[in-house]
Amino acid sequence: MQHHYVIMFDDVTNEWIHDTETEEDVFSDGTAYDPKMKVWERAYQGDEMFILNEEKTCAKVSLMISQLNKETR
Repeated sequence: MQHHYVIMFDDVTNEWIHDTETEEDVFSDGTAYDPKMKVWERAYQGDEMFILNEEKTCAKVSLMISQLNKETR
């Protein structure tokens, strides 16, 4: 599974963010791609359920964004 995220830098706030709104627009079929099945899936499956590894990878992205923001300050 390939997990795709949109990371944006805002010149006004001088911060990096995980831009979920743009993600929804750009990846209208979902942000996770299964190369074997050649299909896109939504990371959130409903009822507080996520696809495999989504929470883990999203936590790593959040950590990366925090580090970028520390370096930007």
